[in-house]
Amino acid sequence: MFLTNLLLGCIVFIEICNLVIRIVKIIPPDEPKLDEEIRMKMYS
Repeated sequence: MFLTNLLLGCIVFIEICNLVIRIVKIIPPDEPKLDEEIRMKMYS
Protein backbone atom coordinates (compact mmCIF):
# COMPACT_ATOMS: atom_id res chain seq x y z
CA MET A 1 0.00 0.00 0.00
CA PHE A 2 2.82 2.40 0.85
CA LEU A 3 4.55 1.70 -2.47
CA THR A 4 1.34 2.43 -4.38
CA ASN A 5 0.84 5.75 -2.58
CA LEU A 6 4.45 6.70 -3.22
CA LEU A 7 4.13 5.89 -6.92
CA LEU A 8 0.89 7.84 -7.25
CA GLY A 9 2.47 10.78 -5.43
CA CYS A 10 5.37 10.80 -7.90
CA ILE A 11 2.99 10.65 -10.86
CA VAL A 12 0.92 13.55 -9.49
CA PHE A 13 4.10 15.61 -8.96
CA ILE A 14 5.22 14.93 -12.55
CA GLU A 15 1.79 15.85 -13.91
CA ILE A 16 1.80 19.14 -12.01
CA CYS A 17 5.24 19.93 -13.47
CA ASN A 18 3.93 19.15 -16.97
CA LEU A 19 0.97 21.46 -16.41
CA VAL A 20 3.24 24.32 -15.31
CA ILE A 21 5.47 23.79 -18.37
CA ARG A 22 2.43 23.85 -20.66
CA ILE A 23 1.13 27.08 -19.11
CA VAL A 24 4.55 28.72 -19.52
CA LYS A 25 4.67 27.65 -23.18
CA ILE A 26 1.19 29.08 -23.84
CA ILE A 27 2.20 32.53 -22.53
CA PRO A 28 4.20 34.16 -25.37
CA PRO A 29 7.52 35.61 -24.25
CA ASP A 30 8.08 39.32 -24.73
CA GLU A 31 10.38 39.86 -27.68
CA PRO A 32 13.25 42.17 -26.87
CA LYS A 33 13.28 45.35 -28.88
CA LEU A 34 16.14 45.52 -31.34
CA ASP A 35 18.47 48.46 -31.41
CA GLU A 36 19.02 50.12 -34.74
CA GLU A 37 22.65 48.97 -34.82
CA ILE A 38 21.71 45.35 -34.30
CA ARG A 39 18.99 45.63 -36.95
CA MET A 40 21.45 47.09 -39.45
CA LYS A 41 23.96 44.31 -38.79
CA MET A 42 21.31 41.61 -39.18
CA TYR A 43 19.89 42.88 -42.46
CA SER A 44 23.04 44.18 -44.12
